[in-house]
Amino acid sequence: MNVGNTDLTETSARDEGTGRTIASSVWVFTKRAVALAAVAVTVYVTVGCVLFGWWWYEFLWGDNFNLHYVAEGLKYLLDEYFRIVIIIVVAVSGAFVLGYLFKSRLFRFVDKVARPILFASAVLVSYGGTSYL
Repeated sequence: MNVGNTDLTETSARDEGTGRTIASSVWVFTKRAVALAAVAVTVYVTVGCVLFGWWWYEFLWGDNFNLHYVAEGLKYLLDEYFRIVIIIVVAVSGAFVLGYLFKSRLFRFVDKVARPILFASAVLVSYGGTSYL
């Protein structure tokens, strides 16, 4: 009888430890994903504000914060700047491949500076959004 209880207790302790590990892994993944997504959004918005400041101004502060306006913007981008779109897609794909190949270095860096990355991204996006003003 005691052997069964001991096994049950050990299993519960093992599961509890695994739960902490899973929660820790989820937290680390979320932190990394948010930091890397913030960098991508920052680059996208900042470069977009420099190249197409009028569009971003209307999108963010005008009355055009809707799906139809975004679809028109994407259509314009694909029609007029197709080469730039191809370059962006190739660059992002290359970044994913390099990130995969050097993931231990990349993730160590992101783990160390996740908060400064998020802060700098927020500052740049807020400044980039007002650059047309």
